[in-house]
Amino acid sequence: MLRWWGGVSRLTLIASVSSLTLPLPSLAADITTQQTVNSGGTLTVNAGDRVIANADPAVALTGTGGSALITVNNSGTIQSTAAGASRAIRFTNTGGGTTRNILINNNAGAVIQTPGDAIQSQIDITAGSITINNAGTIQSQGTGGSNGQAIDFGNIVTGVVNGITINNLATGVMSSADSDAVRTGNNAILNNSGLIISNAATAGNNTDAVNVQNFTATVNNLTGGTISGSRHGINIGTTGNVTVTNAAGGVILGRNGSGVGSDNIGTVTNFGRITGTWNGVSANGDGDGIDVDNAATITNAGIIEGTGASGFDSNGRANNSEGISIGGGTIINSGSITGLSFAIVVNNDSVVSRSGVAATTLTNFGTITGQNGFAVRFENKLGDARDNDTLVNHGTITGNGSIPEPTGIVLLQNGSVDGNSVGTLDGATFTGTGSARFIRGDGSAIQMGEGVDTLPTSARSSATTAAPSTWRVATTS
Repeated sequence: MLRWWGGVSRLTLIASVSSLTLPLPSLAADITTQQTVNSGGTLTVNAGDRVIANADPAVALTGTGGSALITVNNSGTIQSTAAGASRAIRFTNTGGGTTRNILINNNAGAVIQTPGDAIQSQIDITAGSITINNAGTIQSQGTGGSNGQAIDFGNIVTGVVNGITINNLATGVMSSADSDAVRTGNNAILNNSGLIISNAATAGNNTDAVNVQNFTATVNNLTGGTISGSRHGINIGTTGNVTVTNAAGGVILGRNGSGVGSDNIGTVTNFGRITGTWNGVSANGDGDGIDVDNAATITNAGIIEGTGASGFDSNGRANNSEGISIGGGTIINSGSITGLSFAIVVNNDSVVSRSGVAATTLTNFGTITGQNGFAVRFENKLGDARDNDTLVNHGTITGNGSIPEPTGIVLLQNGSVDGNSVGTLDGATFTGTGSARFIRGDGSAIQMGEGVDTLPTSARSSATTAAPSTWRVATTS
C-alpha cells in the first residue's frame, strides 16, 4: 500500500478512500504516474509496492510550500522507465528557492533505480540539509549516453557545511553501470559500511566509485565497507579537497587507477586496505595506492599498495605502480606501504624539474617496500625551503632497484625524448636530454632531494636495497 501526504490533495485522498469498503486489504500496488511531494510532505512506499513511472523523474521533490521537511520512506521500488537518462528521484527547482530539507530512507530490500541518476538534485542547495540512509539498493542501470549515478549531487555547488549526509549501511549497495557511482556535491559527508561500486561498459571508461569533483567532502569508509571504482576508488578534481578515513576492515580499491586519487590536495587516514591496480584489460592503467598531485597528509596503520600499471599517462609517460605518489606533505607510517614499481615518490613529472610542490616529512615505524625499484624518492629541486625533506626511520625500508645505465635515455610514448629532466642530481647537472638516471633514480633504496635534507644516521641500519645504496645526507641528527 502506498501512502503519500503533501504531494496530492488530502481531499482527493479522502474521496478515494470513502468509496471503498473498510478495512482496506494490504495488496501490492503499482503507481505508474509521476509522484510529486511538496515541502512538509511524506511519500511512503511499502514492501511489495512500486512507483514505476514512465516519467522523468518518477518522484519529484519540490520547494513548493516552503522549507519544511520532505520525507521519502521506501521499502518497495521507486523506478523511472522513461527513455534516456531519466531520474528516479529528483530535487526539482519547482517552487523556487534554494533551501531544501530532505530525508530519504531506502530500507533493506528496497530499490531505487533508473537508467540515469537514481537520486539527483537539479538545484544548488544553499540552505537546509539532505540526509540519505540506504540499507537497500540505489543504482543507475544505464550505459553509453543514457547513463548516470546512483547519487548525483554535482549541482550542489554552494552546499551547507555538513549539510549533506549520505549513509550507506552494511546491507546498502550504491552502484552504477557505466559512470561514477556517487558524486558527493559540496560539503558532503559520506559514511559507508556497505558497497559503493562503479562499473564500465567498455574497457578504458573512466568511472569512479566516489567522485568529489572540485568540491570539499569527507569520506568515512567504515569497517566492512568497500569502495570500488572501475578507475579510482575515490577521485578529487583540480580544485577539490577530501578527508578520507578508512577503518580497519575497510577496503578502497581503484581497479584501473588509484585507491584515492586527487589532482589537488587530500588527507588520508588508513587502518584498512587501500589499493590501486591495473585491470589487465585496458591499454593504460596507473595503479597507485594513493596519488595526490599536490600536498598530502597521510597517516597509515594498515596497507597501502600499488599492485599493477600498464601503458602510458596523458602526457605520454610510462605508468608506474606506486604505493604513494604525492607532491609533498606529511606521511606517518606504522603499517605497510608497497608498490609493484616504487613505494613512495614525491614529484610532479609534468614539469621539467620533476619537482613536487612542498617539503616532505616521512616518519616510518612500519615497512616501506619498492618491489621493482626504489623505496623512497624525494625529487624536489625548487631551490627554496620546499626542497628540505626529512625522513625518520624506525622500521624497515627496502628497495629492489638497479642503477640505470649512465647514458640511458627515457622516451615518451611517441618516441620523443622526455624533456622533463632539468636540474641537479647528486651534484650532476642535467639539461632535458631524458637521462634515465635523472628520471628513474640512481638505484638507492632511499633517494633524497636536492635541498637541506635530513636523514638520521640511525636510519641506515634498517634500510636495505638490492643494489648498491647511495645516501645523500646533507644534515644528520
